[in-house]
Amino acid sequence: MTNMTPQEAYTFVEQLGLSRDQRSEQIIMKDPEYAYYYARFIIKGRFIEAEQHILKSPRWVYFYATNIIKGRWIEGEPFIMKDPKWAYHYACHIIEGRWPEAESVIMTDPYWWGRYTSEFGITYDT
Repeated sequence: MTNMTPQEAYTFVEQLGLSRDQRSEQIIMKDPEYAYYYARFIIKGRFIEAEQHILKSPRWVYFYATNIIKGRWIEGEPFIMKDPKWAYHYACHIIEGRWPEAESVIMTDPYWWGRYTSEFGITYDT
């Protein structure tokens, strides 16, 4: 088991229909994507032991907040606001409003800044 990848460990638990497997968790938790899948589909709730690893990926922080936390995940916000795309999605779908703390990051990407300003009716006089 120690030579398994996070994907293989996740698949092992899923195919056996286990509710949890501590040996597999030690492998799964190191990969933000499979830690998220494990939380959502196996545990069906928070995977506290893996959260420090999930925080390494703005994408998986967003999905974890959306589907596991089901709302704002304050601990994840400093990490998600590093990526314009996921900061935009977090503002729109989790905060459901402007996220001033992340605007300086979102505006670094013209596409996501354009969507953000359109979504929230932000206009600038020139």
